[in-house]
Amino acid sequence: MKIKRTLSSLAAILVLVIISDVSVADTPRHRARVLFKEGNALYLKGDYEGALSRYKAARATFSNYKIDLNIANTLDDLGRHAEAIEEFKKFLHKADSRAPKEIVNKARARVMALEQRLEKERLARDAAAAAAGRSSKVSRTRAKALPVKDPGGGAVSRGG
Repeated sequence: MKIKRTLSSLAAILVLVIISDVSVADTPRHRARVLFKEGNALYLKGDYEGALSRYKAARATFSNYKIDLNIANTLDDLGRHAEAIEEFKKFLHKADSRAPKEIVNKARARVMALEQRLEKERLARDAAAAAAGRSSKVSRTRAKALPVKDPGGGAVSRGG
């Protein structure tokens, strides 16, 4: 009888362990953790697009500031700097006192560096556009002033 009771107790414990493992494996947090680890593995292999996809799927399942940080870093590595800034800002908003200060400070510094970089790129584009606009106006002006040869041999003014 004592053996039967012990076996029944062990069976009950085993059922509880199995049920708890199934329930833990089925939680959004656990699914996000699996996706996060898959993303990390892809990132280390250099598959940044694949990693980004896994990180975004993880965040859709369970939001966490660590996922936001990995998304930001991955976008930064992909050269998608404007998106990276937004993700770093999400990280900074969620991280507050939970993340290590060193990581928070690095994220803040990266946002500043990326914002400065984007501003320099914008200024360079504006300058190039302005220079292209001036050079095309000069070309059009010169083209109007140059004489055009008539097939008959005489010069004909273009007018303008």
